[in-house]
Amino acid sequence: MKRTIPAILLFVTFAWPVFGQNQASPPPAKRDQAALEAEFAKIENQWAEADKSKDAVALGLLLANDWTYLGPFGSETKAQHLAALQAGTDKLESITLMDMKVRVYGNTAVVTGHEHEKSSSGGKDTSGDYMWTDVFVNRQGHWLAVNSQDTPFTKK
Repeated sequence: MKRTIPAILLFVTFAWPVFGQNQASPPPAKRDQAALEAEFAKIENQWAEADKSKDAVALGLLLANDWTYLGPFGSETKAQHLAALQAGTDKLESITLMDMKVRVYGNTAVVTGHEHEKSSSGGKDTSGDYMWTDVFVNRQGHWLAVNSQDTPFTKK
């Protein structure tokens, strides 16, 4: 009997947390979708303004060091994008962001949208309509873009 009690206590001590994991835990609190959309609309507009004003410091705060971009003219890293911004080879005269949708998965957010812009790159007119996707990761309480992609499209 003396051996049975410690065995039962040992079992209960180590097995109890395992049994507790099988119970459904309440879902995490959902962030208000309107608040998320407003937060990312602000970030995306700050990004557009930094591109327009060639503010590499402001844009550098929005892009993670490992950010990459894929677009119709190739790909680039954060360093390449900021260098092109400072060199003035890329020009964004105006941009209108539309139809943004935000989906959050833990500390990752996928933001999609449509934009109309008047722009040029290396002297070539790149104005038009684009569909885009930006992927953000929340690092130490701040959303940073880690990947971006855009595709030109023609309205039908």
